[in-house]
Amino acid sequence: MTNDGFPRREIVLLLAGAIISVFTAFVTNFFNEKREEKRFNVQKKLELNDQIAKDLGKRLFLSYEIFRKRRDKDSTLRIAISQYKQVKEEWNLKIYSYESLLQYYYGESIHDDFKNNIYKPLVEFGKQAEYDDVDSLYYKNYVKLHNSNRRFVSKIYQLSNE
Repeated sequence: MTNDGFPRREIVLLLAGAIISVFTAFVTNFFNEKREEKRFNVQKKLELNDQIAKDLGKRLFLSYEIFRKRRDKDSTLRIAISQYKQVKEEWNLKIYSYESLLQYYYGESIHDDFKNNIYKPLVEFGKQAEYDDVDSLYYKNYVKLHNSNRRFVSKIYQLSNE
């Protein structure tokens, strides 16, 4: 016993319990923060994926609409071209952000896949429609781009959960 009547053993046990409680709280908090950070990143990835998927779909669809309306001599061709130009402008404002975020979240290979197999072909496809420079393979290219975009979007959705 100590001089003031409290046993030394009880003080040591109380201190040990307090230290264990503080350590446990710290470890629990650390892992909760990591789990929240991971959940937040997954949510951000999914938001990015949704936006890219919507923008890819819009741009590809409107490119094909211009082609179709021009082919069918549709009187609403000017409206389609105007809509395409608006979507293209929105896309151009977002493209650097998309590229940066794809590289940040998914790495260099996904960024390169997007740039070389999605972005560049989509730009060329749109130019052909916009400037009436289409050939007999245009529909085939549309289907190819549509499938390529779908595979890419599916891939980034799969990667967002890893």
